[in-house]
Amino acid sequence: MPLNIAVHRSPSQAAVSSRVTGGQLEICLYATVGAGEGEISWRAFKAILDRHAGKYRRITLRVNSHAGDTKHGQSIRRQLLRTGKPIRAEIEGIAGTAAALVATAAASITMGVGACMVLDSGFQDQAVLRAFAERSGQSRETIAGLLAQETLLGAEECLKFHLADRIA
Repeated sequence: MPLNIAVHRSPSQAAVSSRVTGGQLEICLYATVGAGEGEISWRAFKAILDRHAGKYRRITLRVNSHAGDTKHGQSIRRQLLRTGKPIRAEIEGIAGTAAALVATAAASITMGVGACMVLDSGFQDQAVLRAFAERSGQSRETIAGLLAQETLLGAEECLKFHLADRIA
């Protein structure tokens, strides 16, 4: 079966790649989430999903993305959920708040050994609180507290807070 691979590079060389193999759409989110130079915007992410529409039955999202804009993260999260496809996320390095928000669209989240999530105080709007609370089963108050502390959660802590399902 031929591979359908697309690599998207900005002038700063941050990359987001996508490919479909065996009914699985793999998206590597290795760029900051946002609309700036070298970032992946909701529009660019939608273009990836549109380009591969009808070619996949499930999605794997690989994440290593610092910081970002949670408005774009929320939009990307909603786009993923609207596909109606099973989604699996793998945090390979760091998932800044916006990228972690995107990952909450996944039914299962695997953290790599040494991987981490950053929950940042600048992003305490209700949609962000709701997404993390729904994913983790924690109260919005607990999530707000983590965000207020600008928390860096290692893989074990993500398991504790139910922001990840396993470490591999």
